[in-house]
Amino acid sequence: MCAVYVIVKPPTKRATIETIKLLKELEFDSVFIDLPREFECYVSEYLKHKNFDLFIKQILEIMPSETFPISSIRGYEELLMALCSLSRGREVYCYGSVLKSKLEIEFTFISAQLTLHDIITNRISIDRWLNILSTRTCDFEKWIREEAEYIATEASKYGKAVCITGYDGSFLKRQLSRYCKSQIKYTGLPFHLPPIQPLTRRMSIKNVDQQEILNSIREHICFVKDFIIPYGLEDGLELWSRKKLYWLNRLS
Repeated sequence: MCAVYVIVKPPTKRATIETIKLLKELEFDSVFIDLPREFECYVSEYLKHKNFDLFIKQILEIMPSETFPISSIRGYEELLMALCSLSRGREVYCYGSVLKSKLEIEFTFISAQLTLHDIITNRISIDRWLNILSTRTCDFEKWIREEAEYIATEASKYGKAVCITGYDGSFLKRQLSRYCKSQIKYTGLPFHLPPIQPLTRRMSIKNVDQQEILNSIREHICFVKDFIIPYGLEDGLELWSRKKLYWLNRLS
């Protein structure tokens, strides 16, 4: 039976650095990255020529920027650069689907529009939020199961595999355990999930009271307004985590 080591990497610089350090220490035969499978041949080419601008150009030829924004690809630059040397003699896979990426980006785009609208109007568009949140939760479990099956099938060709994933790592690990040995490591800790992430998780497994949804949306809007807009995604997430996990500083 194969073994898959799941590395959960939130989109922060600290998490990327820790992930690269882990890859240097672990023994593995293959690597799985949470990019669409259609990118795999271009990732393989990049690992040889190390030209990231060419890599982006190739991606945009098959997927326009409105479907998969350049900013999303840029977030993988440091990791892919490290894999140029770390992946030698090892297989590199992209395990995501274009449909999943497209729907996730559509969700991000629409929720960003709604967030800005609600910041400006100082009112929460609860009906529109409920609509997009319910759409995302319907597909969530199906995506995770399908990705786990693909990873397990390909990883079975090797002894040890590493899977680099994002916020959904614990769910992916749980599904992988049905097919192979698996363990999980979180990087970038302490880290606190943005408000929308735990909300969509709860909505995918149970009915959530509308007041609870409203509170999470209100917190999400404050998160974007006070942390992401002024500081950017990476620094904003770090500052958000420090605020939510302030008690950890008191213990250290």
